[in-house]
Amino acid sequence: MFSYREGKESNMAVMEVELPSGYVADMESLPGSPDIKRVDTTKGDTNVVIYFDRITRSKIYLTVCGHRTHRVVNTKAVPIVVYDYYNRQQSAHYSKL
Repeated sequence: MFSYREGKESNMAVMEVELPSGYVADMESLPGSPDIKRVDTTKGDTNVVIYFDRITRSKIYLTVCGHRTHRVVNTKAVPIVVYDYYNRQQSAHYSKL
């Protein structure tokens, strides 16, 4: 869940969700949402890149699922980053430690 806090809405925004080691993205699990403009994957489908036309003050709920491809011991927390497409300095990070 996330929303925009600066003013009414953002410019075009990007959310990058890196999956833990041993997982690849399940692209079919991503919900169809009018907020989402496009979805890509990078790094062998282990990083999901979601493009939004804008992010408003209304809360957006997303679930990104993955398939386990390998068992990995001692996996580490991975970051989720949301940033303004035109100004990467305007960003937010989340990582569960």
